[in-house]
Amino acid sequence: METGTLLLEVRDERQLRALTGVNEEPLEILVKTFEELREANLAQQYEEAVARGERSRRPGGGRKGVWSRSIDAVRLVRFYLKTYPTFEVLGSRFGLSRTRAHANFYQPLALLEGVLGDLGLMPTRECHTVAEFQQALAGAEVILIEVTERDQQRPSDPDTQQEECSGKKKRHTLKNTVISNTIKSILSGGRTFPGPHHDYHLMKSEFLPGVAWFNHLEVYVDLGYQGIRKDYPPAEIKIPQNRPRKSHKNPTPSLSEEEQRYNQ
Repeated sequence: METGTLLLEVRDERQLRALTGVNEEPLEILVKTFEELREANLAQQYEEAVARGERSRRPGGGRKGVWSRSIDAVRLVRFYLKTYPTFEVLGSRFGLSRTRAHANFYQPLALLEGVLGDLGLMPTRECHTVAEFQQALAGAEVILIEVTERDQQRPSDPDTQQEECSGKKKRHTLKNTVISNTIKSILSGGRTFPGPHHDYHLMKSEFLPGVAWFNHLEVYVDLGYQGIRKDYPPAEIKIPQNRPRKSHKNPTPSLSEEEQRYNQ
């Protein structure tokens, strides 16, 4: 039987952030809330099973699972979400086979999502109306919109391979539009799209142009969002100035000092 050994050696807080995405203090809060929610779920499952006549042994009895400590489960999930390894690699870091690594990821993942929801830290996935979007912003007046692109294992199905091939060095990726505030809190995670989709296409698919999504907001985007001012008036859009194209009349194009200051 696999026992699971915590091989996630962490030397300092910087390495902890690199491997799990959080510092020690918020990690302790996550673990504590995770433990409370897990105990409550186990108690509820026990009572329901007893009522059905399917169980008599109290929670905590019997053979222990691979991960009996909440901190191990939380670290495993956070490590996967931060680094996106294959389950083969995940298992090697935590002393598990890829099958057990898969099982021990998805079981606590659902609990951790509940924890983040209870703490008010779970980003909104979809906003169908302007009112829902305003609620997701939680009072933020300045937002930053960007797309995250993450690698994934090459699909075995040829059609899926073609759909998810980003065109960048034969990588297969998935994308999400992320909206954050100025203190780096993620407010919205957006739907997941295959890698070939353009960043601005993702945004227009989730936020219908012509609707007052961004009224009274200061919105920062990168050069991949050309056309946003036209599609989403009268929002205050901050987009960098693009350097002019090289031509015979302008062989060394450059930005003016004022444009450079604006881009900063």
